[in-house]
Amino acid sequence: MAVTFDPERDTPETLQKYAERMGMDMSGWHVLRGEEAATKELAAKYGVNVVNMGEGQFVHNVTSLQLIDAKQQIRRVYEMGDGMDNEEVLKDISSLLDE
Repeated sequence: MAVTFDPERDTPETLQKYAERMGMDMSGWHVLRGEEAATKELAAKYGVNVVNMGEGQFVHNVTSLQLIDAKQQIRRVYEMGDGMDNEEVLKDISSLLDE
């Protein structure tokens, strides 16, 4: 799942173009957009702080990928970047789906 912090600019059409550009398989991804205040509130529950700097610029502390289970609990945190093991992430997702 990917979440936009800027619902004013990130229309469904814009998000669709983003997904296509990133090669996202939409059968396995959900791109969410909602009201900015609600999105910030939800993000804060997972330790993500978002600051709207204006003119479409946002600052956030997201440097990781979080695996969240059906009970909305963070099960694993992966540091994003060259060292992230995608196979490990897929294995953990598969294991979670088997629960």
